[in-house]
Amino acid sequence: MLLGVGNSNKVGNTRVSELFSNDREGAFPNQFGDVDVCFTNGNTCQGGQNGGVTTGKSGDFLPILAFSGKVNTFTLSNFGVRYQSIDGKSIDGRSFNGDSGTGRGTSTAPLVTSPVVVVPPPVEPIPALPVVVEPIPTPPVVVEPIPALPVAVEPIPTPPVIVEPIPALPVAVEPVPTPPVIAEPTPPLPVVVEPIPATGGAAEPSPSSTPQSVPEPGTIGGLVIVGLALLRRGK
Repeated sequence: MLLGVGNSNKVGNTRVSELFSNDREGAFPNQFGDVDVCFTNGNTCQGGQNGGVTTGKSGDFLPILAFSGKVNTFTLSNFGVRYQSIDGKSIDGRSFNGDSGTGRGTSTAPLVTSPVVVVPPPVEPIPALPVVVEPIPTPPVVVEPIPALPVAVEPIPTPPVIVEPIPALPVAVEPVPTPPVIAEPTPPLPVVVEPIPATGGAAEPSPSSTPQSVPEPGTIGGLVIVGLALLRRGK
């Protein structure tokens, strides 16, 4: 069975090039019958389009047949040719103008075919089934401990640390101003002077003497001195 007849001329389909451009399926007219494929420039095997060769001329075309499945050999038979718009005379001398006809070819010798190139149809990829892989248990690994070797560590002598004295920075001390001292005057305490009795007989003041006024507290200090002087003179 041929693949892709009448479809777009791509890889994997039956197709044709050069003299003809289309591959079609159907039947030839004039009692020829069905064909598996025809090559034409029209849309059907009936003709009705320009193309092909004119009277007395020849042409070449290259058909490519795509089969379904593997094919080792095949035989071509039932060839037919469709003619139309023909002017001329028949064998018996009759003239014809614009006629058409279908010719059938025959073969008496075995047909020798060239190697067949089979184009397989496109195969859709089959999705891969998920594969479940069970993990293989790993046997436990027993590691025997290696006895540690004694390590002799010699003490590292500590180098002496030389500390250089840090020179003292000069400290500038600003004098603190002494606030002025304001001394409030102390009020004089009242002095009470008791008369000292005179020895050796002192004259008592006469009653006719004029009474003395009591000095103000501010003059008590001066009166004390005067009183003492009088007492000294009385002695």
